[in-house]
Amino acid sequence: MPDNSTHPSKPERITMSTIGATLLGVFNLDKGVFHTLIALTLYPGKAIREYLYEDRSKLSKVLSFLFFFTAISAFLTINVIPFEKMMGDPTQIGDSPAEKAMLEFSHYYAKYMNPIMLTTVPITSIFSYFFFKKPQMYYAEHLVINSYIFSYHSFIYLLLTPLFIYAPSSTISGYFMVTFAYSCYAYVKIFDYETFEAVMRNLGVTLFVYLIIFLLITVAMLIFIYIKVRYSS
Repeated sequence: MPDNSTHPSKPERITMSTIGATLLGVFNLDKGVFHTLIALTLYPGKAIREYLYEDRSKLSKVLSFLFFFTAISAFLTINVIPFEKMMGDPTQIGDSPAEKAMLEFSHYYAKYMNPIMLTTVPITSIFSYFFFKKPQMYYAEHLVINSYIFSYHSFIYLLLTPLFIYAPSSTISGYFMVTFAYSCYAYVKIFDYETFEAVMRNLGVTLFVYLIIFLLITVAMLIFIYIKVRYSS
C-alpha cells in the first residue's frame, strides 16, 4: 500500500533577511518601519491623517512603533549614555540621609527617564485635545498623533547618541529644542492652523505638560526621600 502519511515540509533556509524579519516581527514592524520614519519626516500630517481616516496598513502599528523606539532609547540610556555620572556618587556626596536619597532618586530618574517620559504621551494628548480644536478629533486620535510624534522624538534621540556620550549636559538642551521644533512642524501639518498660531498652541501644550511632569516627579521624589529616610534610620 502506498504511504499516505504526510510529512512536514522542510523549513526555508535561514538567511539574514529571515533573521531580520523575525526580529522586526516581534514588534510587528516588518511592514513599514523605515517607510514610517520617512513619512513622519517628509509629510507627517498627510501620513498620520491617512492612518487615522483612510488606510492603516502603510505605517507601522502605532503602539509597536512607540514601544520599539522607547525600548531602544532606554537601552542606550541605561548602558551607553553616561547621564548618571553627571550627578555624582550618592554614597560620596551629601552628609544627610535626605541629600543622599535625593541624589539616589536623581540617578534612578536619569537611568530610566525614557520609559518615564513615555507617560507624557497621554498627558500631552489631553492638552493637545484642548489646544488644537481644528479639525475636531477624539482624544484617542490625539493619542495616536502624539504617540507617533514621541516615537520620532526617540528616533532623534538615537541619532544624537554620539553627542550624548561625549557631551550629555549640553546635548540635552539641543535635543529639547529639536524635538520641540519637530512637534511644531508636525502640528502645523496635522491641524488647520497657521504656522505662528500652531507654534504658540504647541508652546502652551509643552508648558502645561512640563509643569505636570515637574509636579509629578517632585511628589515622587518627596515620597522616595521620606521612605528612604524613615526606614534607613
